[in-house]
Amino acid sequence: MAVVTEMYTYPVKGCAGVPVTEAPLTEAGLAHDRTFMVVSESGVFRSQRGEPRPALVRPDIVLDGWDRPHLEDEVRRVSIGGSELSYAELATRCAVTTVDQNTGAKSGREPLRALSAYRRASAGGVVFGAKFSVVRSGTLVLGEDAVVTGWGESER
Repeated sequence: MAVVTEMYTYPVKGCAGVPVTEAPLTEAGLAHDRTFMVVSESGVFRSQRGEPRPALVRPDIVLDGWDRPHLEDEVRRVSIGGSELSYAELATRCAVTTVDQNTGAKSGREPLRALSAYRRASAGGVVFGAKFSVVRSGTLVLGEDAVVTGWGESER
């Protein structure tokens, strides 16, 4: 069984996350997550693709304790505390993962190159992690069990 070992909210989209030990989970996701975004004077969202200074987007919820890697590919429904999540899609990663988060400089081709050797999606791109939608709201607490209530085949 998996356990919630880390949680983060990202108040400003594309910027550094804030570690939390407890967070309300709403229909839109973790409360206060990506509430704001940085835009240019013309109103266009600025991201690390064009501005390498914001922090790399990290996961909101990190689980640990499964007996093999990338098991999230097969999870279709999961309950955490009183909340319930449903699988939406695999998380396709981009070149932003190759930017050094301390300097803002491109730091080579890793980890994208290593992931591409065994995490290529059939629809294209490199996947790492999965995205889920909220079926039932609640409060998530660090250390809670993540109970999988539905499994399916990986889309990779």
